[in-house]
Amino acid sequence: MALVTRVADRAEVATRGRKLGLLHPPTLDADQAADAGEVVALRAQYAVGFRATFVATVGENQTDTTLISGVAVTDPDLRELHWVVQPQRLRLHRGMIAAPRSGEGAARQGMRYSLRGAVTDAVGGALLLVDEIADVSPRDSRATAVDAASRRVIATQPLALRCP
Repeated sequence: MALVTRVADRAEVATRGRKLGLLHPPTLDADQAADAGEVVALRAQYAVGFRATFVATVGENQTDTTLISGVAVTDPDLRELHWVVQPQRLRLHRGMIAAPRSGEGAARQGMRYSLRGAVTDAVGGALLLVDEIADVSPRDSRATAVDAASRRVIATQPLALRCP
């Protein structure tokens, strides 16, 4: 849990928005929409997926809540952290991801990420199995296999979202 929290804090700094404070400590639950993370042991490092909410005070009695999500590979001390999926700040409105504003561009806007596992090869390389969940447009959700070193998507398929 400490590793997930430290990676989420590093993502908050890496996204270069205004300073936010962690709202809730993440839990280890791949199916939780927010405030959760996953850690997968690789040969000499860890893959870390996370979704964490942060809060900032924007006025008297008003706060702004932001979800930051991404996937990184790192050592336990975060000395050699590199982003496999660049962290994103997603604006929340009443607890839900708000639709991206026009002009914000990239097709990946509005995605949150869940690390489902990893497959290593004989030389120590890793493919990370990542779910990309599009809350704003669920049809855009997909499961991907991403090369941890190059960040290249090796395979992708539509993600069948589970509904309770």
